[in-house]
Amino acid sequence: AKATVRMFESFSTKQYERISKEINLHPDAETARDSGLYLSTDKSGLVTKKEEDFISHWADKIPIVKHSEQAYKAYLDSLRMDTFARYKKSIDKTKGLSAEQKENGYKAAANWINVATGRGTLGETFENAMPALSKVMFAPRYTASRIQVLNPMTYAKNMRTAEGRAMLKNQMSDLVQYAGVISATLALAAANGAQVGLNPDDPDFLKIKVGNIRYDTLA
Repeated sequence: AKATVRMFESFSTKQYERISKEINLHPDAETARDSGLYLSTDKSGLVTKKEEDFISHWADKIPIVKHSEQAYKAYLDSLRMDTFARYKKSIDKTKGLSAEQKENGYKAAANWINVATGRGTLGETFENAMPALSKVMFAPRYTASRIQVLNPMTYAKNMRTAEGRAMLKNQMSDLVQYAGVISATLALAAANGAQVGLNPDDPDFLKIKVGNIRYDTLA
């Protein structure tokens, strides 16, 4: 809810600058950045960060597109920062963790939040191919992130360590809530006369169809 309010506020460039500053001055922002959390509103580096949907450097020069990008970045970064703070709090409360284990936990949390919000990676080869992939594919990192979210190993590897198990508990909680919201949305759509794809072999699986318009609930 907080991120959504900030999203609408950020159509105003003045409000976007204020919100960006607040996100990057969050008490856990420095730890988040050190742990690898991607914040597209972060201006501390030499390179201006962008989201994949607005990867062109012309995006922030075009009226309306610029304001849409601001809203998009403010929403995602609010979500990322607040979620990281929640995960960090959970890791800090886990008894018996050393400073090194906590640091590993923060990095795992940052990586998961990046993946869950569309900033995926499939290893070094994928990273090296990014410039070329971005030219021929729409949002390759987002595509990679969906593969990672669906990969059981993304979660299984966290069972090996105490800090990983603290992470896993939060991951499962988030995924159960997400599945609940999607299920309720599909059920309400079907109850109101929309077509809902329930066949896994159908391209419209888990999509809501109204006439010729399709709503992809998993996107």
